[in-house]
Amino acid sequence: LMDPEVAKIHNKIANNKFDQERSRLWNELDLELQEKGLMNQEVALKYNDIALHLLHEEGSFDEAMELFQLRLEIEKKVFQCDDHQQMATTYHNIGSVLKAQGKYDAAMEQYQTALEIVLKTLGREHSTTASTYHNIGDVLKAQGKYDAAMEQYQRALEIQLKTLGPEHSSTAITYRSIGSVLEAQGKYDAATEQYQRALEIKLKTLGTEHSSTATTYHNIGSVLKAQGKYDAAMEHYQRALEIKLKTLGPEHSSTAATYHNIGGVLEAQGKYDAATEQYQRALEIKLKTLGPEHSSTATTYHNIGSVLEAQGKALEIQLKTLGTEHSSTATTYNNIGCVLKAQGKYDAATEHYQRALEIQLKTLGTEHSSTATTYNNIGSVLKAQGKYDAAMEQYQRALEIDLKTLGTEHSSTATTYHNIGSVLKAQGKYDAAMEHYQRALEINLKTLGPEHSSTATTYHSIATVFELQGNNNEAIVQYQKGIEIQLKTHGFSDADAGLILGEFGDHMENEGEQNQAVASFQLAIVMLRQNLGENHTSVVDLQRKCQRIGAAAR
Repeated sequence: LMDPEVAKIHNKIANNKFDQERSRLWNELDLELQEKGLMNQEVALKYNDIALHLLHEEGSFDEAMELFQLRLEIEKKVFQCDDHQQMATTYHNIGSVLKAQGKYDAAMEQYQTALEIVLKTLGREHSTTASTYHNIGDVLKAQGKYDAAMEQYQRALEIQLKTLGPEHSSTAITYRSIGSVLEAQGKYDAATEQYQRALEIKLKTLGTEHSSTATTYHNIGSVLKAQGKYDAAMEHYQRALEIKLKTLGPEHSSTAATYHNIGGVLEAQGKYDAATEQYQRALEIKLKTLGPEHSSTATTYHNIGSVLEAQGKALEIQLKTLGTEHSSTATTYNNIGCVLKAQGKYDAATEHYQRALEIQLKTLGTEHSSTATTYNNIGSVLKAQGKYDAAMEQYQRALEIDLKTLGTEHSSTATTYHNIGSVLKAQGKYDAAMEHYQRALEINLKTLGPEHSSTATTYHSIATVFELQGNNNEAIVQYQKGIEIQLKTHGFSDADAGLILGEFGDHMENEGEQNQAVASFQLAIVMLRQNLGENHTSVVDLQRKCQRIGAAAR
């Protein structure tokens, strides 16, 4: 006879079947239970299989946790101890659920228990021990503790090179993880080097048509996107997509992830309609394979565009699946805040940013780069409201965190220097503003390169300070540098480049260069019309300026 608590778990999960795979696994479990009873090692493994499916394929974290806990209880009774080698796997799986839920300290506790068991039963130089070090590294990376994460990954790599060799797929995964830490630290060239090592191993051991090979193409694409190398990023994402369509099929959540990232590149290029099309493809797959209440589905909802309804849907799903204290929920509060700020609803935006901050302080702590981002967002609202001292306070908090967690040579640190510069400029402190913009420019040139849109934005900001200081010749030079980069990287498909051209036209008109002003306005109109539409206020405003200059010339 089944224990009442176990029966309760069975009824809840069996009556909530989501797909055929869950049904198949559940039928296999029923047969094992009838033949061998509950307290059996093979039955425990069946519970594990179902729990892994619930975790990775359905995102049903609470149900997965109940089954992993049930497996652990069975193992304790079967093995009559608390530290059997097989139990390390169960502790690891419980840790994986907690990590997915954003409960990083609790996840770390489970991984540490698993580590103690494998060190005792298998020793330090075993591939399972390496995997456990790797998992601990994953938690530390999620917490923004990049140096500590790197230390754990390096331990894992050292063991894997010794026990598995340099051409093993697990070794490749660790190279990839090291690359992801370097990417998070803004060390893009070093990250690419690690990803390339992983790719070489995978091509050799798994071949060109394996989903894991696709993942590494995907990783390289993400670095290239961060560097503003959009065409190269697209090439790598397309390779990943080809492999996934062939190996996993068009209706797999991993295929959806690649459509989603292709959308991200198109969005960065200002190709918003094409980006939305890719996000919609991703959403259709996720709704079909993961369901409407999966956290990954929520991510795609909030990427479909800055539409408050979509963001609200994302938040609704995340509150239901992840709860109020998960870093992903905080991200969605931040996204809604950004939409509200763009609509000029500053109080509502601040309220959402503050909610995000509360969650992040609780889940990630005071020294995490995501927390710094939220301080930056709060600062941006205060600046828009003309509350410059309060904005500066938020930006300074963000800068302290950036310097501590990311260092002086990271693009996020550059962004914060830029934000501080914008407040100083608004306060009329032009020399101090210029100093901060120059710091931002130095970092951007070093980390992102001379042909990145963030670099162009900083040239533009420097130009505005020169203009305010009356140094018109230098202002023109800086404006032109920014415009050249925008046109080179985005062509005519970028609204920001059009706005910068419009400002450059204003400057040339003030200088008495009417012909050059009109030429800039006309080019800006073409770009903005293409991206924002014929009737957008920016387009109409520039058309009036051209008419005014033309009338004055007659």
